Amino acid sequence: MSQYEGLTQGSFKNSTARRLPIFFCLDVSGSMIAKTTRGTKRIDEMNAAFNRFLEAMKGNEVVAESADVAALTFGGKVDVPLQMTPISQVETQTFDVRKRSFTPLGEAILTAIQLLDLRTQGYKDNGMKYFQP
Repeated sequence: MSQYEGLTQGSFKNSTARRLPIFFCLDVSGSMIAKTTRGTKRIDEMNAAFNRFLEAMKGNEVVAESADVAALTFGGKVDVPLQMTPISQVETQTFDVRKRSFTPLGEAILTAIQLLDLRTQGYKDNGMKYFQP
């Protein structure tokens, strides 16, 4: 069963807000273990930035009621460790490096586009308004 099957308006606590699907494509390849000019690992910087984004968006009442977020990681392969979820329900995330892995960015972008198409179709099928990507 697809993560988008069974999508109903009940999934959004009867919110009438226009939905905003947000997909992150996050690099977890081996290169992310390298240190930045500040001396911290790239993966740590990425995790911190992702979580700052979540907290900032949750702090905005309109966004907290309308945004849905998912995270795709790529490093050796593409995974979806954070399925599409209302942003208000997303907890702090930590993504780990996959050492000695290649960087399939193109595959990650194509996967995100496919998932976005499925998500927006779910919105349409349930009569839900959404922002165009």
